Amino acid sequence: MQFGGALQSDGSHVFPVRVYYEDTDFSGNVYHAAYLKFFERARTEFLRAMMCTTKNYLKRRGSPLRSAPCRSIMTGPRTLTIF
Repeated sequence: MQFGGALQSDGSHVFPVRVYYEDTDFSGNVYHAAYLKFFERARTEFLRAMMCTTKNYLKRRGSPLRSAPCRSIMTGPRTLTIF
């Protein structure tokens, strides 16, 4: 998969994430706040894949990108894998 993820034929965007030590707590579980960083990176790469730059967005909309309220449901811990 290319850097920045890839658009799928169904319109979805796949964005693999590598978890670094800095994203985890002492037990190797990913911090809840780190997920928000991952979401923002994926959103930015999705917009790039759609050929929508921040500059073009501002030109068309006249306002910056906004973040919507976010609610996540944790199905289990994500952990750091050390190779």
